[in-house]
Amino acid sequence: MFVNFKLAMETASQIAGIRLWVTNEYMRSGLPDGGGQVFNHLIEMLNRKKPLFWPS
Repeated sequence: MFVNFKLAMETASQIAGIRLWVTNEYMRSGLPDGGGQVFNHLIEMLNRKKPLFWPS
């Protein structure tokens, strides 16, 4: 599914306290190709062990 990045960021900016994980590491195959890593990263963000980061 395509999501317009600018619109997504505008929407996210309206949500107080939101923490974003912006990456192009997995493209559209995050769950099938790296579901465990994606899940672990999100849990670490939830526990504040992973910071916000942007793709390089």
